[in-house]
Amino acid sequence: MANSSASNPPVRAGAEVGSSPAARGVFAAGCMVAGAALAMGAAAIWARLADPPAATLTRQGSFLGEQQLDQQVGVTLWFLVISVAFGVVSGLVVGVVGRRHGVTTVVAALLLAVVGAALSAWLGTSVFGPDEAAQLSDAGVGDLITSKLTITTDLAYLGWPIGSLAGVITGIAAWPSRPKPLMDLPASSTVIGQQ
Repeated sequence: MANSSASNPPVRAGAEVGSSPAARGVFAAGCMVAGAALAMGAAAIWARLADPPAATLTRQGSFLGEQQLDQQVGVTLWFLVISVAFGVVSGLVVGVVGRRHGVTTVVAALLLAVVGAALSAWLGTSVFGPDEAAQLSDAGVGDLITSKLTITTDLAYLGWPIGSLAGVITGIAAWPSRPKPLMDLPASSTVIGQQ
């Protein structure tokens, strides 16, 4: 009696075709655009939740005291928390959607995170946060001046990439596993009951 492998053909390595280089490039560029769009939301939330310190304007200028400097650290922590949250969610989406693109999925998630971190910091300090210069132009001695949003340590910029990597790894873990490739084996014959 002969066993045949015709009913279950072996799976060859490379049977699942990935995306083309052009498709991977478009995917990475799309993730960068998504990072820019998400940065606007992150910056708006940061400006809303952070409580930048205020100082009284004197003839010599406005100076932050110890309590206000502690408050400035809180502004940085809000940036970090919001960055991690946006990074995790965006990385998870990129990980799930980018299944066809292989390693490019991780690169695209990191590109999204870098754009998101840089742009959200700039938008938060320059667009959504308090305009310190405008306040100073209209203020008199004794008025409170709210300082602009400031990031006190560069480590806070790592929130997006760290969150994004955690998210993309989780998304990749949800990918269906590919069957392991089998080698082509010749049909074998088995003799039963030979005496």
